[in-house]
Amino acid sequence: MTIQEAARRSGLACRSRTGAATPACSGRGPHTEGERRRMLEAHRVRVTARIAELSQDLGVLDYRINLCKETS
Repeated sequence: MTIQEAARRSGLACRSRTGAATPACSGRGPHTEGERRRMLEAHRVRVTARIAELSQDLGVLDYRINLCKETS
């Protein structure tokens, strides 16, 4: 998987659906490093929260699947 594919899958794409550059890719160079780092760190927090939610969902599914197995 390329960096672009991973960014797209996580919701941090460089281009919008219209083809316009998003903030993730606007203004490259040393003068934007701080802004880009803050944006990536904020996105990492959102992805981590989503993973936690999905893990909880998976736990509920496993529980319900086990209940179904016990009653079968």
